[in-house]
Amino acid sequence: MIGSASETARPFVLIGILLAVTSLAHHLGGGLSHEFQPEESALALGFLLLFAFLVGQIVRNFGAPMITGFLLAGILAGPHGLGMVNTAAVEPLRLVNLLALSLIAFAAGGAMKISRFRTRARSLVGMALGQVALVLPLAFLSFLLVFGLTGIMGSEPAVVVSAALLFGVFCVTNSPAEAIAVLSETRAKGPVAEAIIGVTVLVDLLVIFLFGVAGAVAHTLTGADDAGGSGFVGGFLYEQGVSFLVGGLAGMAMITYLSRFQKNVPLFLLGVAMVIVAICQKMDISPMMMAITAGLVVENASEEGERFMVGLHHSSLPVFVIFFSLSGHKVDLSVMAELWPLALLAVVLRVAAVRQGTLWGARWGGEEERVARHAWSGFVGQAGLSLGFAVMIATEFPPWGEKIATLIVATIVINEFLGPILMKRSLVAAGETRREGAADSQN
Repeated sequence: MIGSASETARPFVLIGILLAVTSLAHHLGGGLSHEFQPEESALALGFLLLFAFLVGQIVRNFGAPMITGFLLAGILAGPHGLGMVNTAAVEPLRLVNLLALSLIAFAAGGAMKISRFRTRARSLVGMALGQVALVLPLAFLSFLLVFGLTGIMGSEPAVVVSAALLFGVFCVTNSPAEAIAVLSETRAKGPVAEAIIGVTVLVDLLVIFLFGVAGAVAHTLTGADDAGGSGFVGGFLYEQGVSFLVGGLAGMAMITYLSRFQKNVPLFLLGVAMVIVAICQKMDISPMMMAITAGLVVENASEEGERFMVGLHHSSLPVFVIFFSLSGHKVDLSVMAELWPLALLAVVLRVAAVRQGTLWGARWGGEEERVARHAWSGFVGQAGLSLGFAVMIATEFPPWGEKIATLIVATIVINEFLGPILMKRSLVAAGETRREGAADSQN
């Protein structure tokens, strides 16, 4: 009992020491500045890595997944919490965040072994289409009514319809990053875990197409000329086409290395991810789809898939700490305070529709009842692609697009906390997780 109590108290003690040392460093350095200082960014990264890991250990003791703690740590460390890390110090770390997202996307693509999913193709497609068919219309009609009655988007019908349509498409998105993180932490294996990964990637592919169509419709309805709508779709299709092409080439390069060399696989994958991020920065596109394609190619076009996934697993913990703590740091609590009723409504409607759509799709596809009951929880979390949609909507449709983007971010924040908790509970109930003690003993 004494040993257990000391183990529980240790993270709190270490957090106290970490806060004291970091506060002293800020004091000796003259306090936090509001301009970029390289030393502050280095200190911010180190602090977030340690602080988020310790908070993750604390929440795990209460049965929640560690990434929930990483998100919470990001909020606590930021300007709306303890103020230990400010926006100026974190901004240069955006590239580190993109690098982490690329490595997570590698894992999402690498988990899609086509030969393994072929026998379950009908049920996976059914669950993906079931979600889209129920979530999109329900979210669109509900927020068409909400926006119309509240006037939050103005009184112009075309804008209200466009805003509701774009928000409806956003509600369909999910988070491969969160799914991969929870599966990695719990070491879950089985039909539920496989269904979560397969459907998550399929839904994101469908949403990319739907978002392009919704953007074109919104351009047309709000008075933009035909070139505006077609230009939006053209740019979107170009971005995805480049992502698939470069991702495929990156996948072939990784196969060549993995087939010839046995060492330094994690370091090599980090280098490839850095190249992908550099290309995306140059071309102003997202690295997510590019990295998913690369992982998909390695897993399905070679015999190196297992070594590829093992290499990613060895670097997974710091990657998850960086990605989710920085995601938490972006949370603006003032926005949450303003829009939480609408965001909460979106979360409730979306969870109900995702659950029912997944059940219908699984049963239509002949999936076993256990999968139908538990897999839906893996589709609650949102991050990555949905945040990209928020930025694009705000850019393409000012000023009302900025309001939609703000509502999207508020909804994502709630789902980022809710999704991992629900997913871990379902995986445990499905009997697909390894016991922590057994897992630890194997390390």
